[in-house]
Amino acid sequence: MAERASRVAGASGPGFGGEFALTLPFAPWSDARARVGEARAERDAAAARRVAAERDLESRLRSAYDVARSAETRLLRFEDLLLADANDAIRAAVTNYQTGQIEGLELFETLRTLRTIQLEHVRARLDYELALADLDVAEQP
Repeated sequence: MAERASRVAGASGPGFGGEFALTLPFAPWSDARARVGEARAERDAAAARRVAAERDLESRLRSAYDVARSAETRLLRFEDLLLADANDAIRAAVTNYQTGQIEGLELFETLRTLRTIQLEHVRARLDYELALADLDVAEQP
């Protein structure tokens, strides 16, 4: 039995043939799709960074506000209550010393207490001013 070889198109004698296909990923139409996808990914990443920055700013502002509010409350307590009470105590101690009801050591102890309260008032004022400065800085992006 004689075998017959098929003819390859364009060849004068018998032979074997085949096909070859190549996909080009860098074709112009696929390049445009890739750029669109890349642009979308960059847009989504920018949106995520913006949301993160907004949350960070909100967190910093909330924290700085809470600290400033606490410092303000402490300062007002000194100004409205503690300093007035300490000054009243000094006036009473001086009167009691002048009338001989207390000794000089007790008067000095009352004066020391007044100075301690005044020092704490200055610290409370400083804490409040620093908290306001931190709040101002926290507003900056």
